[in-house]
Amino acid sequence: MEFISANPTGPLTLGNARGGFLGDVLANILKKVGFKVTSEYYINDAKVSSQIKELGKAALGKSQSYLTPYLKEKIEKNKKKIEKIIQKFKGDEEKIFSEVGFLLAKEIQKQNQDFIEKKLKIKFDWWFSEESLYQQSKVKKLIEFLKKKKVVYQKEGALWLKTSKYEEKQDWVIVRKDGTPTYFLTDLCHHLEKEKRGFDLFINLWGADHFSHISRLEAGLKILKINPKKLKVILVQMVRQKTETGVEKISKRKGKGMTLEELIKEVGLDSARFFFLKIEPNSHLDFDLKLAKEKSMRNPLYYIQYAYVRSNSLLKKASKIKLPSNFEFKVEREEEESLLKELVKFPQILIDISKNFEVHHLLNYSFELAKNFHQFYEKVPILNSPPPYLFSRIALVKASKIIFENCFSLLKISLPKKM
Repeated sequence: MEFISANPTGPLTLGNARGGFLGDVLANILKKVGFKVTSEYYINDAKVSSQIKELGKAALGKSQSYLTPYLKEKIEKNKKKIEKIIQKFKGDEEKIFSEVGFLLAKEIQKQNQDFIEKKLKIKFDWWFSEESLYQQSKVKKLIEFLKKKKVVYQKEGALWLKTSKYEEKQDWVIVRKDGTPTYFLTDLCHHLEKEKRGFDLFINLWGADHFSHISRLEAGLKILKINPKKLKVILVQMVRQKTETGVEKISKRKGKGMTLEELIKEVGLDSARFFFLKIEPNSHLDFDLKLAKEKSMRNPLYYIQYAYVRSNSLLKKASKIKLPSNFEFKVEREEEESLLKELVKFPQILIDISKNFEVHHLLNYSFELAKNFHQFYEKVPILNSPPPYLFSRIALVKASKIIFENCFSLLKISLPKKM
């Protein structure tokens, strides 16, 4: 599973968070049902990439891209190192842009990685550097292989891959006329590495703007004799920040909008995770900051957590009641039956998500479980009921508590004992 994989050009945005939390929870669920999963972060740090060069240009006053206070601070901090690079490659402006950009990207990536692991609580099994594909000559070897296979041709000074012969609508450039490889080529090279590592399925979480890239990558995989059905791409729509005056688009390049770190400080990790995960990835998400901070039953996270707190409270009061080792389980009230029916859905919910990758169903399920539990709690006399109903109702409370804990363990959201 490959997710987040943000360009190391600045701090993580709300858009990066959406794929990050989704990938993390989907990996948890797939592991829960028995799959072996490797979570991977693909670091877009190739020195030849335009983003890396833009960082270098910004540091040398040749571009305004990504030139936020954050980047200015990084440039100032690395001033001496930048000066050494300028002296070392004096006269080769393009090389200076690449090397300075790569230096800054490493600093940014280091900070982002620390934030992901410590603040977001997301642990990746593999941090894969795009630049390593160049350092190990893997991109070069792939080009040579494609030439030998006669699936490429020269046109207008560029090298094109014959993807149109593999069910793609057109051919695509893999090496530009200036000699720099395209992102498509390195992505193809990266997936060849995944194939060599022995994976049965490649799950990628990409921004919705990468939609057109799916078919060309599938065509590329066919050329490499890799089954394109191994590729599963989950497209994640953009995130907008809901404000008093409306919604605001987030732009990393312009440094516009709240960063993910700022959001976590504002609403906490639990709320951030919940509100990002509750909307299906193919729908636009307008993050409601006000609702995420609200401590009331209007807030769906608070609503679910409160149901869990009620289950804890009941079990604490029932701790002095001795439950027999065997008793006839009896359901008398409609609220009990509804709660029981909701509880037994849990295993199937996980199995379904492992097939359709629709993580938001776990959030919906948690909410429905909480709704049924609140109705059960408010309308059924639990601790004041006679046996065997007393024992059955305590068992329902215990089961609810266990399922709440399972759900939120997978979501990596805390469940308070008191509220």
